Amino acid sequence: MGTAYAGLGDGQKASEAACQPLTIIRHVRSLSFLQRVYALRSALQPREMATWVHEPDHRIHEVYKEITTEPVASLL
Repeated sequence: MGTAYAGLGDGQKASEAACQPLTIIRHVRSLSFLQRVYALRSALQPREMATWVHEPDHRIHEVYKEITTEPVASLL
């Protein structure tokens, strides 16, 4: 959905769509899904100076750190 918004030029809605699945990605610990969100974030690169672009950056980084550093056994 976010990719469609980015293609239509609505970067703010694309940014919001990029943030929506991050909670689920954090729980399922899926790097492949996180990569898909990051690819959407890359589509927002031309709008880098907009403040709403920084929210996905921050949240993607947080989720990446959590799913790559926390041992899986601690979730059981």
